[in-house]
Amino acid sequence: MSYPAQAFTVMDAADVPHGQFFRFEENWYFSVLFTNGPTESIGAIQLTGQDAGICWTTPSGRSLAIAFPYTVTLRFDEPPTKPGVMTPAAIYIGDETFFRTHNRINTQFTFGIDGRMIKEDIAAYHGFQAQKWEGWLHDGQKPIAPLFKVGEDQQV
Repeated sequence: MSYPAQAFTVMDAADVPHGQFFRFEENWYFSVLFTNGPTESIGAIQLTGQDAGICWTTPSGRSLAIAFPYTVTLRFDEPPTKPGVMTPAAIYIGDETFFRTHNRINTQFTFGIDGRMIKEDIAAYHGFQAQKWEGWLHDGQKPIAPLFKVGEDQQV
């Protein structure tokens, strides 16, 4: 696949704004904002690779981030299923999409598509999770090409 060079920018993973997708080393991540009382910190959900599904609390290192005005849109390959244990899950609730993830000690977290942490575990009560989905590079008017796939085979 070919992508326009201007669709990407290099920055430290800790500086990628929450709600943005980025590539670090060989894997794709989604930048999130952890909140603990008045304290906020940047984290990242690993979407592909061996540790897919883990939410890291201190991302750092040179990453390849999506540059404005480009975005990543989600495409779902198969009908969603009821919540369960699976890869980094995209959750449908009405017309909204959320991410469900966990840390190394299996504490569950839910984040909105804007990257903000959601305190209530809405996924436990509503919605469906997609086991297979893709992140597509989008130029604001049309999709360009897939960047990554999330699912059983964890293709990049």
